[in-house]
Amino acid sequence: MAWKKLVATVALGAGLGLGVAAPAGAEQPMTDPTAIQPQIQNKLDRVLSPDDQIEVKVDANGVVALLGDVESDGEEKVAVDAAKSIPGVTQVKDDLRVMPFYAP
Repeated sequence: MAWKKLVATVALGAGLGLGVAAPAGAEQPMTDPTAIQPQIQNKLDRVLSPDDQIEVKVDANGVVALLGDVESDGEEKVAVDAAKSIPGVTQVKDDLRVMPFYAP
């Protein structure tokens, strides 16, 4: 009889979500794009050249799109890594173009 009580307790705990992970394929929690976007933009402003013009778009699932021009492959990687480092970002879509800037 004691095992029935144990099974009922475990089943009740599982039903309340205590220590049970979400099933595979479950939807990700919604992300507030208005909170993430300025964090990414501020970080990009700190780590990139002022000549780089990058637009940051964030959707409700934490997917970030980086659009615009950067001076080098190295700056492209820095931009992508900076975006990935922000909490709440689940994926970064790199739509940046490498366009070396030449001063006249």
